[in-house]
Amino acid sequence: MNPASFTLTEQTKSLVHWLSLAGIQTETGDELRQWFAEPLSTPPTSVNARTAPTSALAPIEPDVKFNDINELNAYVQQWKRLAIAKTATHTLIGTGVSQPNLMVICDTPDSVEDQKGQAFCGHGNRLILEALRFAGFSSDTLYMTYLSKWRPAGQKVLSLAEIGILSPLLHQEIAFIRPKAILAIGESTLKGLGLDSVRLGASARESIIYTNQQLDYKIPVLASQKGEFLVKTPGMKKNFWLSMIHFATTLRAGGVDLSVPGSPSVNNTE
Repeated sequence: MNPASFTLTEQTKSLVHWLSLAGIQTETGDELRQWFAEPLSTPPTSVNARTAPTSALAPIEPDVKFNDINELNAYVQQWKRLAIAKTATHTLIGTGVSQPNLMVICDTPDSVEDQKGQAFCGHGNRLILEALRFAGFSSDTLYMTYLSKWRPAGQKVLSLAEIGILSPLLHQEIAFIRPKAILAIGESTLKGLGLDSVRLGASARESIIYTNQQLDYKIPVLASQKGEFLVKTPGMKKNFWLSMIHFATTLRAGGVDLSVPGSPSVNNTE
């Protein structure tokens, strides 16, 4: 069903169902809050040395060139130059379709995902995927990945140094996958995309724009709080759901057919 044609009753039923997945029985307010910000005036780049000193950590070798996503993932799976790559139980590479309608990027796997070795199976991320389904994104139109393919010990927040090292890999992954839009989950993900000035929950008329120097087009971005935070905050969870509906409608208006699957699956582990 096209969310743009939902009646108020149908929207309400879907929203109540999604809220109830985490045991939430009441809603707080009915205003539409769009989580968007003005487009950036310059293309995003990796976090620079001033904000993310990397002298204590070994970055990606500058002469490493990847021909495709498989070579990039093979490199990631054997790469142990960050402490988190050594302490995590699993390395979780991206999974889904190439040229997806939406690329979902979370900052790190959670403890459940790390233990199972399965991407986006944790409770918070499952709630986000449920919202995407209600907004019209089916599993064969998505690609899901992480800024860090490893869970930090104790689920600690990624340091600026770690983000600065990991972000070049993410930019290359995006260039290979060629998404039509991006859902960026968590502040570390925004920093990794070079969108440091974007504030989660910010309200504006136009979407965030991500520019990748290897691509010949700009990518609209929706910024979201992490799923674990949404589970604990009913009001934010409702706002995210409404923002996702609005984002999907905006993509359709821009010519993106959400019902059309992407190219053949990439690293599909399910």
